[in-house]
Amino acid sequence: SGMYAMLAGMIETGSHRTRTALLTASSFTSMLLLGIGVALIGAAAPAIGLSAREIGLLQALQNGGFTVSVVVFGYLADVRSHSRLLIVGCVAMGLGLGLFYAHPGFLLNALIMIMIGIGIGVFEAVTDAMLFRLYPLRRSLAISLNHLFVTLGSLAITVYILFLHLDWRTSTLQTAGLTVLPMLVYLWYSRRPTAGGADASEIPNRSTASASRTIGRRLGVLVSEPRILNQFVCMVCAYGMQVSAIGLVPVFLIENRGFSVFAGTMGLVVLVSGIAVGRMFIGYVTREAHILRNTTLHFVGAALCLSVVYFVPLGTVVYAVLFCAGLMMSGLLPLIITFAGLTYPEFAGLAMGAVKTGIPVGGIVIPLLMSALSGGDAVWPAFLVPTFAGLTGIVLLLAQRHRTTAAA
Repeated sequence: SGMYAMLAGMIETGSHRTRTALLTASSFTSMLLLGIGVALIGAAAPAIGLSAREIGLLQALQNGGFTVSVVVFGYLADVRSHSRLLIVGCVAMGLGLGLFYAHPGFLLNALIMIMIGIGIGVFEAVTDAMLFRLYPLRRSLAISLNHLFVTLGSLAITVYILFLHLDWRTSTLQTAGLTVLPMLVYLWYSRRPTAGGADASEIPNRSTASASRTIGRRLGVLVSEPRILNQFVCMVCAYGMQVSAIGLVPVFLIENRGFSVFAGTMGLVVLVSGIAVGRMFIGYVTREAHILRNTTLHFVGAALCLSVVYFVPLGTVVYAVLFCAGLMMSGLLPLIITFAGLTYPEFAGLAMGAVKTGIPVGGIVIPLLMSALSGGDAVWPAFLVPTFAGLTGIVLLLAQRHRTTAAA
């Protein structure tokens, strides 16, 4: 009791640095849970015995919950306490992971998957908005590191379930229990949203609230802006390139390059490792004034590397190119998200949330387009899709840079 009182007193009267560290650690933990939630279906499907049709439906429902949640909570992140909003995400994610296939009925688990999608959307929308205010001088670094933990979460649940052959049900229950850790921090700060131990990031943006009080008005402003459409399409292209590469690389190496199953799987590990390493460092080397230029360069590098992987037989050298492809793709999502927030600072949460709706769209459109073009004897047209997506992103960003320069 004495130790608890001392700790409580330290947090109550502690420095801004202590509060920032606690909220940042909780944000990273939330994004780790997000990564686990995203990868859960693919990792647990073989053990559960889900069919391809059931997997597709569950993923679609999860994306539906995510899309609605990321827009609504992105708006709320501009005018409400971040901690209180993130408690909702912790509850949704904890219940969803704890109840997922606790009972075998598909319809019940479909509803649970929507709940997980809502939790994912809350974490995605609110943690970036919170870090955007906590780190006004290093926003791209904070958001890049935040999204690194998504990759780590996806890797963790995959290794835990598939490679170690552990009971998937036990792993999801343990993950559900992990949601308690960030929720305790959010609960502590939600008690004082405007004073006392609260952080500045917990205070709603009053000027924003008075300027535009409804989500409809703000969305109207965003829809009328060509810049937000550009950023949305760039997000579709960026995430589509990433998710299609992650899904295709092992099979491509095995079937088209003659690699063994182990060697093909190692290609995926190398690619994802490149993404993880890139997200550790991209924020350190990118300044806000150079985000547009650096995002364009990342699109160039990703398109070039993936084209080399798919069209140039390199043998084992392909591992080096895959790592470089991962490095190039690693910066696209966090940089596009940061740029959206910087473009619309008066309602950064909603702007970032609107752009993030391109994540589920890209995860559906690009793989479906590749699948449609891979029919018949000639499969090479499908491999042009990631290159075309990269070129689309390059053109849109160059056009936006030209308009920005002309306006200045």
